[in-house]
Amino acid sequence: MISLDYFDILKKPLVTEKTMLNAQHNTVVFVVHKDATKKLVAEAISKIYGVKVKKINILTSPHKPKQKKGKTKPYKKAYVVLNKGESLDNIITTA
Repeated sequence: MISLDYFDILKKPLVTEKTMLNAQHNTVVFVVHKDATKKLVAEAISKIYGVKVKKINILTSPHKPKQKKGKTKPYKKAYVVLNKGESLDNIITTA
């Protein structure tokens, strides 16, 4: 595995209707690097945002065929559950 910087691990926050509903339950969703692990994601979030992570679920989305030609890129996303009292509201509203 290559060495990754914290800012390379977390690519961007994923802001959709579904993730906004999850935000009410202290869950934030990030698109992460394809080689990122749960430990690396937790460490990156703690160092960058200064919050404590309770739990992380990582999903790998496979490429899907497009309607006309080609296929979408595969990506990996991390559902990060924060401890009670912690929040990343400034990330969700500015993304």
